[in-house]
Amino acid sequence: MDELSSGLDRAASTVHLRFVGVVRSWSRKPTFTRKNKMRTPVLLSEQIIIGGSSDAVKAFRFVDEGTRAHVITARNAKSLAFNLNYSARTEPIARANVGTGIATGARVYRQSVNHPGTKARKFVASYNADARIYLQAEVKAAIGRVKRR
Repeated sequence: MDELSSGLDRAASTVHLRFVGVVRSWSRKPTFTRKNKMRTPVLLSEQIIIGGSSDAVKAFRFVDEGTRAHVITARNAKSLAFNLNYSARTEPIARANVGTGIATGARVYRQSVNHPGTKARKFVASYNADARIYLQAEVKAAIGRVKRR
């Protein structure tokens, strides 16, 4: 059983590191904490707790699950300020660190904007699917190691 537990732990570590990699350059990043050592082959990302500030967790969920088109209105200032021509750092589906995350265009000021929404990146769903592959490989390797003893 030690071989299997070690393999499950390696698979969980791999999934955990993928989540951490998604937000590595975010200024307000959520945290990803593993619940405990894996003992059974469950969905690995369900064993990872998304934490940190509520704004950081919301931001991750907006990126992961996407958003509908919506209006953004200045509430705490006269206007919104942002640069045009933004290159997103992530892309659907579950592609992290592909863009620059930088807006290279002119600075503009608006009282409100019509945001077009964001396509879901689906990191959680994708990493769950990948986790099954990691688990299968780790279980197969563990069985092989036990057989060779």
